[in-house]
Amino acid sequence: MKKVFFFLAAGAMGFTACTSEDVVDESVQSNAIGFQNVVTKESRVVNSDNFGAFHVYGYYTKSVEGSADPTVVSVFNGETILKNAAGDAWTYDNTRYWVPGGRYFFYAYSCENMEAPTGTAVFDLGGETTADRALCLNNYVLHNHDLVYAEQEGNAGGGIVGKEQDNEKVSLNFSHILSRVRATFKSDFAPGYQIKVSNVKLVGVRNEGNFAPRPSYAWSSVEYNPAGSQPEVEFTMYVDTENGNKTLDVATAAVPAVGTEGEEGYQAAVAAVDARTAANYVIPFNYTENNVKLVFEIDVMDADGNVVYEQTITGTWKPNWVLGKAYNYVITISGTEAGLEPIEFEVVTDAIDAWGNAADMVPGEEDFKMEFESTAKE
Repeated sequence: MKKVFFFLAAGAMGFTACTSEDVVDESVQSNAIGFQNVVTKESRVVNSDNFGAFHVYGYYTKSVEGSADPTVVSVFNGETILKNAAGDAWTYDNTRYWVPGGRYFFYAYSCENMEAPTGTAVFDLGGETTADRALCLNNYVLHNHDLVYAEQEGNAGGGIVGKEQDNEKVSLNFSHILSRVRATFKSDFAPGYQIKVSNVKLVGVRNEGNFAPRPSYAWSSVEYNPAGSQPEVEFTMYVDTENGNKTLDVATAAVPAVGTEGEEGYQAAVAAVDARTAANYVIPFNYTENNVKLVFEIDVMDADGNVVYEQTITGTWKPNWVLGKAYNYVITISGTEAGLEPIEFEVVTDAIDAWGNAADMVPGEEDFKMEFESTAKE
């Protein structure tokens, strides 16, 4: 099979998000612990419009007279925080209140407004340091959902000191902690051909890992689950909901203009159409060997929609997926890369009978007479 060329385009996924306006919730008392909106529209999938729930973990420490070790008190342990119906405040059950002098630390995550269906949220308040007590997500396994994480440890990591009154809402800045990937397919076939793309998947992806904010805000122990397997990440084709819910699964080449605009017979140029997948998510990891595969199927159709060729194409490479980055893999498919041979012509010089030489010519008629007439040149 001929190799398919891959062109990588990577873009930052700017999701660090804080709101520039405080959210006022008159129903929450000033000494109650409240939360404010945390996500901007610059995010992907999870954004300020559809972000409606997260799970929060929090504790405070307080000095004990005569002891060098502070008391550690749990305040939240995975409680669900919901956006209210008006969309302008966050609420939760069983209101907690600030303890004056306590130093508060908060952590939260959201798996597209749900609790993560895989892995374990580890919130160890028996740890000796703030870093030890930070929320971690262990044994997380991919399942096609965006995953965001936030922490609030106060200025310089010293915690938020509780006051008797006028406590501000806890502002959490969520960030994406996976890598987002999708694929775009371009046609380099001759105009008129259509390339239908289907069954796109990544094969050989490390799909399980542990996330911790300390010491490096990164993933560790990124492995295959089950061990020794070739986990797959499957893609659906993108549905353009803004343009008639059209599924973008067919790629066509551009058609150049014919003739001169304004003159008879002119045909305007037709822009190329790309096929593309919806986004999926992978655990950030720097692969050191070419052992990740992008596999997809194509149906090549002529101008009348007849399928003239079918093929499964595999591309292999070693990605370096970085936390919070979005990747768009652009694949240009031509007949050659798809395994098709173009129809070509050549003329064999000795395939046409020679005229021969003068000795081989047929003599003309002996009594042949030619008559002429002339007219004036106009």
